[in-house]
Amino acid sequence: MPPKGRKRKPDPQQNEVNTKPRNTEQTTAQSPKNAKTVLHNPINQSNYVDVDDIDDDIQNFPREITESTPRLPLSESFTNTLENLSVDDENASNVESKMMKLILETTKQILMQNNSIMEKQKALESTVTLLTNDVKALQSLQENFKPNMRDHVNEWWQKGMTQGIKNAIDNWLYPNEKIYEQTIQKELKNFCPDKMVWYKKNSKWETLFSKIENSISTESCKYRGALFGSFRHAIFDHVFKKKISPTVNSESSESEIIAWKASEEVRWCFENLDSIIEDEDKTYLQIVVKKVFG
Repeated sequence: MPPKGRKRKPDPQQNEVNTKPRNTEQTTAQSPKNAKTVLHNPINQSNYVDVDDIDDDIQNFPREITESTPRLPLSESFTNTLENLSVDDENASNVESKMMKLILETTKQILMQNNSIMEKQKALESTVTLLTNDVKALQSLQENFKPNMRDHVNEWWQKGMTQGIKNAIDNWLYPNEKIYEQTIQKELKNFCPDKMVWYKKNSKWETLFSKIENSISTESCKYRGALFGSFRHAIFDHVFKKKISPTVNSESSESEIIAWKASEEVRWCFENLDSIIEDEDKTYLQIVVKKVFG
C-alpha cells in the first residue's frame, strides 16, 4: 500500500477565492432575471454604482430635446398680451382653463377701460386749463369795467362838480359849503340843462347834492395840491429863478424839503411877493397869478 500522505490544510485565501465563484453561481442560478453586475469601490465596498440602473435610465431618457421658447422683455410681453388675451375653446376643457380664460378676458376689459379713463382725464385737464384762462380773462375785464362803469354813471355831473370846485377855490381860496353848492349847480346847468330842470322840478336837487357833497372834499384837496404845485413852479422856476437855488420836488426827502423852506432865499421870495418890480409896474404876485391862471 502506498504510504498515506498528510493532508495539506487549505490556504484561507484560496478557500475564499474558490468559494466566491460558487456563491456567485448560486446567486445567478437562483435569480437569473435579476442578475446584476456590481462594481466594487476599492475604497469603500459599501458605496457602489449599479450599472444596470444606469442602462435603464439611458433607455428611458427621451431621445428628442425641445428648446424652450425665448422670453420677451416684460414690457413687450405685456403689450402683446393686450392683443392676444384669449384662450381657444379647444383648450378650455377643464375648470382651470376656463378660469384662466375668464381672468384674461376680465383683465383685458379692465385695461381697455383704464385707457379710456386716461384719455378722458387728459381731455378734462385740457378743458380745465381753457376754463381757467377764460376766468382770468373775465376777472381782468371785470376789474377794468368797474372804474369805467363808475365814471360812466357819474359822468353827467362829474365834470360840472369838478369845474364848480375849481371856480369856488379860484375866487374864494377856502369856500364854504354854500359857495360850493352854488358854483356846482351853476356848472351843472351849463353841462346838463335838461337834467337839472328835471331835478329842480321834482325837488331832487338836495338828494343829488348829497351825493356830490361826498366827493367835494377829495376833489378840492386834489385841486389845491395841483394849484400849489403850479404856484411853486411859477414862483421858483420862473419869477425868482435867478434868485433861488433849485427847488424841491416829489422825490425830495423830508429833510431836504425842510431845509429848502428854511433857507434865506425862499424866505426872501415870500416876503417880497407884493413888491413892485421896477420898470414893469407890477408885483411879483401878479406875475405869478398870470403865469398860473393865464
